Amino acid sequence: MLVRGAGFSAGGVLRLASTSLAAQADVVGSTPFSDADLSDYRALFAKVSVELSRELQDIARQDDFLQAVSWQNHRLLDGAVRPFCEWDPATQTRHSKHRQREELIANYWQRYCVKNDTIGFFGPSGWGTFSDDSATRYTPGETLIERREVFFESWAIDCLAESFEAFPAIREWLKPRRLTFVKIEGDINFNGPGMKVKLPALETAVLSMCDGKTSVHDIERELSGSYSVSLKDILGILDTLKAKRWIVLKIELPAGAHPEICLRQFLLGIGDEQLQSLLLARLDAMEAARDKIESSGDATALTQALSELDELFSGFTETNSTRNEGRTYGGRTLVYHDSRRNMALSVGEDIKQGLAPLYLLAKSARWICWRLGTEVRQLLRQTYQRCVEKHGAQFDLTTMWLESLGPLSKVIDAALDNIDQVFRAKWAKIIAVKDSERRVQFTYAQLEERVNQEFDAPGAGWEGARYFCPDVMLSAIDINDLKSGDFKLVLGEIHLTINTMRSSCFVTQHPDKSALLKEVDKDFPKPQLLNVLPKESPPRLSVRTHPVLSRECDYMIELNYHTVDAGRDRLVKSRDTTIVEEDGLIKIRIPNGETFDLVDVYAELLMGRVIDKFQLFSDRAHMPRVSIDKLVIARESWRFQAQDLEFANEKDEALRFMKARSWWKSQNIPRFVFVKSKTTEKPFYVDFESPIFINILSKLIRRNTTSEAIKNKEVTFVEMLPDHQDLWLTDHAGNKYTSELRFTWVDNYPIK
Repeated sequence: MLVRGAGFSAGGVLRLASTSLAAQADVVGSTPFSDADLSDYRALFAKVSVELSRELQDIARQDDFLQAVSWQNHRLLDGAVRPFCEWDPATQTRHSKHRQREELIANYWQRYCVKNDTIGFFGPSGWGTFSDDSATRYTPGETLIERREVFFESWAIDCLAESFEAFPAIREWLKPRRLTFVKIEGDINFNGPGMKVKLPALETAVLSMCDGKTSVHDIERELSGSYSVSLKDILGILDTLKAKRWIVLKIELPAGAHPEICLRQFLLGIGDEQLQSLLLARLDAMEAARDKIESSGDATALTQALSELDELFSGFTETNSTRNEGRTYGGRTLVYHDSRRNMALSVGEDIKQGLAPLYLLAKSARWICWRLGTEVRQLLRQTYQRCVEKHGAQFDLTTMWLESLGPLSKVIDAALDNIDQVFRAKWAKIIAVKDSERRVQFTYAQLEERVNQEFDAPGAGWEGARYFCPDVMLSAIDINDLKSGDFKLVLGEIHLTINTMRSSCFVTQHPDKSALLKEVDKDFPKPQLLNVLPKESPPRLSVRTHPVLSRECDYMIELNYHTVDAGRDRLVKSRDTTIVEEDGLIKIRIPNGETFDLVDVYAELLMGRVIDKFQLFSDRAHMPRVSIDKLVIARESWRFQAQDLEFANEKDEALRFMKARSWWKSQNIPRFVFVKSKTTEKPFYVDFESPIFINILSKLIRRNTTSEAIKNKEVTFVEMLPDHQDLWLTDHAGNKYTSELRFTWVDNYPIK
């Protein structure tokens, strides 16, 4: 069980609120006011604005805050944070630049204090266990962080490796690799469905040795005994094969948390000692700079060390040390770091019993995947029959894949549209709610029979669809005292068809990876057939989210990407497989004769389409809070069209705050909410007693209103639950932190 939590105390955001100003704004805003009343209010607003600006400056001077920002974009410190701290809000004019800097710092601050992101020391991963004890037990460690580690971004080491390829002498030590869609039988090269090319004997011999493990040097040495051939000849043939796009001839590093280790292994295989020493020295320098970053004790040292790495990298590669400017979670810089929270958590029967309603949701999730799996299997059978007609009974996965992708995308789109509509309609029959209601309560017993009837499905749609991963928040003052029953469990997101703990950023911070792999063994006792994935595919896949829980017994199938070590056992190229019909199923046969359900090859593609499709209720103007026993399955929410939120257009800050408060009170919305819209990647926190957060909210609303690119201009407000009073995760000093528990459930029904 994973505990995701913020790295800064949730109470930090309360520093940006003013109860007295909010009260005065309500008085003035609720009654006809005189010029004197308005003048008094403006004076108080100006006074509080100065106080809050100074509070933000105090936050911005905190070393831990400066370190957090430095990790994300250390150039911001000199470009925005420090200039803001040098400004005197009491004596100097507050113009737009200062407001922008205030909002920038407040945005970072709310992310660090109340968002359960997994990122660095300001979003550490924690780990807990289930126990058979009646009570849950939690103990914070002496320090917030137990362990941290600095990693290179894979793109940075790939770029360094590419710069090494500029040295002509390195070509002899490259390890060419045959592309996955190229197949050799005798002297015939199959380089696409129905495409055959007869090759000269030497070219055939060279191509057959392009396995990603054998260097050009060794190819020349091996073939020189049978052919009159030189290194120059071999390189010429390889260049020809590369030009035909049959091979890759470069330094290829597998995906992983430590690409620098793989690069070092390659460099150690270079037989040219002078070249090897030169390149190893550059890699050594990069690693030394990384180590200096890891040992930095404060923000100043960290920023200096990050700048030194930037300069070193740019000197070696003649490229920029950043990329993806402006993209959230974009792996923009050369290094990142992850950390483990210092804590001990044992979840007992009190919480486990409270989680029981998740079984009802899991049953309906199985129905989604079964329906989608049925449609996909039907399409794959039709595609198989079409391939048999075109290519005969013997064809491979490359042929099948290329034939299926276009039709498959349309089938998935249509199927998911229908499934989504039916799914929500079924739940609307089971759980009928009215807009006028604030709280709706059900029991497990009330719903069980109806859920079983509406979502009857014989099994998950494919092997990967057996995973059901909910995020659940615990609302309780004291997690060690739940016996009174005075607690709630609050459903966050549900992720379908994925083990959400498989990501590198989590696994690297687990104290024992082998224990996680043993859990996978329980889930899948037999070997799996897994896709080789690209190193990154925004927005979901990055070096930090790359799956790393494949086992040695699992097979990896290469379709489009080569991001697995070429020397890995059980690595299979798509061209070396056969698609067959067996036992009434369309299957894929790998070279050793083992067969797998063909739909498993499409598991990652399907996961990407269905992972976030679990939406119980249709969007509505007001959604009540809905609970099943102890589990809140829907937090109360409100939706508005951006253009209807007129307070956001008020240019006078004092009046804007007053009008926002008046609107807020008229809607009966809680003080603390999270706001979502199409202009933001993630929900952000709003406190209706904070002028700063009202300014940020107003800017978002205006952006929604004026954006021509956004058709859906809805702005959604969701209650903060648990709120500040009911946060169980604490540090040794008793400070409270937001958090969520992430579980991985596995459906043990047979696949049908």
